[in-house]
Amino acid sequence: MEIISKESLQSTNLYANQLLDSGEIKKPTLIVTDCQTAGKGYGKNLWESAPNQNLTFSLVAFPNFLSADNIFSISMAVSLAICQFLEQYIDSVSIKWPNDIYWKDKKIAGILIENALSGENIEYVIAGIGLNINQEVFETNPPNAVSLAQITGKKYNLSELLSVLAEIILLKIENLSLEEYDDFIKNYYKKMYRFQKNYEFRKNNEIFEAKIVGVNKWGNLILQKSDLTHAIFGFKEVEYII
Repeated sequence: MEIISKESLQSTNLYANQLLDSGEIKKPTLIVTDCQTAGKGYGKNLWESAPNQNLTFSLVAFPNFLSADNIFSISMAVSLAICQFLEQYIDSVSIKWPNDIYWKDKKIAGILIENALSGENIEYVIAGIGLNINQEVFETNPPNAVSLAQITGKKYNLSELLSVLAEIILLKIENLSLEEYDDFIKNYYKKMYRFQKNYEFRKNNEIFEAKIVGVNKWGNLILQKSDLTHAIFGFKEVEYII
């Protein structure tokens, strides 16, 4: 795996896209920065990360063995890889659909998956990761942010953590062709935040009680309402009430 390290970048995903457009990336590549000035989330969301305190990076992979219909399996693989990594240090780690990693009810990591298609298959994928490691004060005062240092009371060597985490993520993606899908989705559900438990959700101005019963292959969330009917939601179409 090639490693590109920059002192400062606006966004590692943006830089990865630029390098891919210019043909400079041909193999799995890790793009990492000490200071990300405008980290991207889904839509207009931004990711706060203090310089030299967290892991902010993008991993470019080429899983062209996957069809476009299986695109959400990339997000699942990356999420499971981050959980596997974090569970070396803490417990109570879960995946909050569609793109967050939680410790209990607090957000420790965010994921942004971007991809390009070639015919019916995936040409490449960019997995952008923001993982809170040593930061203890969040200037924008997000309501539920947490870092590994806050949980454990310890400080960590970022470069050592990065090399381990990147390898775990890349291996998870590369092994998707070998995974039995039933086992893979079961493992994802085991780590899913609030899976099969009744909680309140909001769609537009409507608040309703439901439980998460799954996701479909496109990554849409499947909820079972109190009347036992099922409803399917895409990204940003429904929100958790924490």
